Amino acid sequence: MKNFNPISAALVLCLLASCGLSPSPSASPSVSLTPSDTLTDSGGPSEPQPSPSHDWNDKESAPPYQPPESFPPSESLPPNSVNIGNTVWSQTYKDGAVECLVASAGLPLLSGAPDAINDFYSGVLDSFQTKCENRFAQAKADYQSGVLAAPYEMSLNYYTELNSGGYFSVYRVETLDSGGARPIFSISCDTFSLSGGARLTLDDFFNVSAAFYLPLLLSHVRDYIARDPESYYAEDAEAYFPYETFCLTPGGISLFYPPDSIAAFAVGAVRIDIPHSALGDIWNWP
Repeated sequence: MKNFNPISAALVLCLLASCGLSPSPSASPSVSLTPSDTLTDSGGPSEPQPSPSHDWNDKESAPPYQPPESFPPSESLPPNSVNIGNTVWSQTYKDGAVECLVASAGLPLLSGAPDAINDFYSGVLDSFQTKCENRFAQAKADYQSGVLAAPYEMSLNYYTELNSGGYFSVYRVETLDSGGARPIFSISCDTFSLSGGARLTLDDFFNVSAAFYLPLLLSHVRDYIARDPESYYAEDAEAYFPYETFCLTPGGISLFYPPDSIAAFAVGAVRIDIPHSALGDIWNWP
């Protein structure tokens, strides 16, 4: 090993300093941060961004259901919001000792909100339970005929997109797994006024008619599609426009196209986020 010369080392350091440089520290492990693959909007991009499309028919690719905490302290809530608890229901349907159907549901239970909102979700749960009863009859028949290899599974869960500014906006995912290659699912969206409890439509958030705001929204949908024209169908954007499946977000609005509408069934549901800034003066909120 060559002998260390302190004078030479000092000269090297002086030269580096005179050039505005400093010796690099020893390399440390780097951490790569990537956006999480979830269907959330943390504030809205400056323009519509392609968001990950989940294959909702694949259990492993769909985002896990994470019920919100029940009734957090009021001081932790944003202005004009409500406490969110949960109505949780589950039942195993049997034919004798054989499980034919396993069903579960989680829906919002709001504290400090108009009764009409909780009444609405009570009706949603009643409807889902009726579907389960009907599906159990089919599952039992399949078991008795030797077709049922494993219990059918049905689930209903919700995901909160916005709880502030006087609005409560969520989307619901209902799933049926009857033993096929892929589960079948559907998406529903609800946006409520926290002042009166009314369930709102897209028309309520624009100060012009759909004849004027629809072309604007479609232009953003087509911009999204243009980024990956091999995967999406621009010609079907208007025919399948999701008037009913939209949510408010902190950053703007999210449109949910169902599977096999503007993309192949295998792509799954497609979510398109449009920020407030892209909606101009015709947008009523915020």
